[in-house]
Amino acid sequence: MPTDAADIPEAPPEEPPTKTESIERRGMRLGFGVATMFTLGAGLAWPLWTIGSIFTNLLLQAPAPVPPKAARGILLFSAISMLFVWYVAQVLLAYPFFFFVALVASIFGIFRFAAKGGQLLIVVLLMIAVLLIPTLLLTSPKLAIIAAGWLFMNIAIAILASWTFFVIAPPKGTPPPKPPKAPVSNSDANKHAFRMTLITAPYAVLHFSMGWTNVLPLIFIALLSTALSGAKGTAMGKGLLLANVLGGVIAIAMSEVLVMAPFYPLLAALSVAVFMLGAKTLVSGGKLAPLAGSAMNGFIVLLGGVIAPFGDGAEIAFIDRLLSIGFAVFYVAVAYAVVDGLMKEQEAEKAARNRQDPDPEPIDV
Repeated sequence: MPTDAADIPEAPPEEPPTKTESIERRGMRLGFGVATMFTLGAGLAWPLWTIGSIFTNLLLQAPAPVPPKAARGILLFSAISMLFVWYVAQVLLAYPFFFFVALVASIFGIFRFAAKGGQLLIVVLLMIAVLLIPTLLLTSPKLAIIAAGWLFMNIAIAILASWTFFVIAPPKGTPPPKPPKAPVSNSDANKHAFRMTLITAPYAVLHFSMGWTNVLPLIFIALLSTALSGAKGTAMGKGLLLANVLGGVIAIAMSEVLVMAPFYPLLAALSVAVFMLGAKTLVSGGKLAPLAGSAMNGFIVLLGGVIAPFGDGAEIAFIDRLLSIGFAVFYVAVAYAVVDGLMKEQEAEKAARNRQDPDPEPIDV
């Protein structure tokens, strides 16, 4: 018997995912993904696993997984750039003047690429390659090429890990659109790159001049400078420095807990708690959001120094790494304050001259 259409209740319209649900899902994917990568790295201790955790952190911050075509491009670019750095550095280290010119020019070029809107993953990769591979060449060319290979492997592992967690927690709903980026002029990009090079290059030159082989302060200075290169204003720059200090304080507290209770599941549980908190802050869009990612990286580098947190010498390794990173933060803070003050003073003097000497009006003849 036919039924009147009016008697059939309409199915309630499916409610679109709310923005809050999308943020919660992003936070869970980011926090749990980075915590898993960090915990596995601490347990398996493959070479440069902390850098792989940092790459995973960067990839999972995106609202969508990196497309396969883009992933192939990143891997190909990584392999070519690292082999190029290894070969050129091996040749130029015999000629210090030309090596330092190439080093400073490379740092400037990387910061300029970042200022023009270059992908952060590529910026971090290039900065680490330019500083890590030549340092290891001072010890052994074979060690340097092995490190370059593991750097490439960690990028591949990070991409696979990010894909895995995007499958486990796929994006739900439409993420809020990113505001369009204003184009950066060549003069502004050069100015910005010059400023950040003044912060990073002096220590890099000193590092290679003295033949130091402890690459941790150099890499952390590079990571901090890379984070600062995206800072909008002095206040945000200071906030990024404080965020890394906060990440270090949390790492110290967690290390003390693990020394008292050397239990691997405890490491996993604490890692999940720390990274979930950082991820929730990062995806929230609040004032502290831009600082959370940098704090997470600082935590990874510092606590990641204890590759086997339950083995002998872990506390000594942690103290050495703590002192190295403490020095790096202190150096960048002082260099940032000095360079920022000089640049502001120069801009103020230029503005004062422009007010005192306005363009002369044309004289009618």
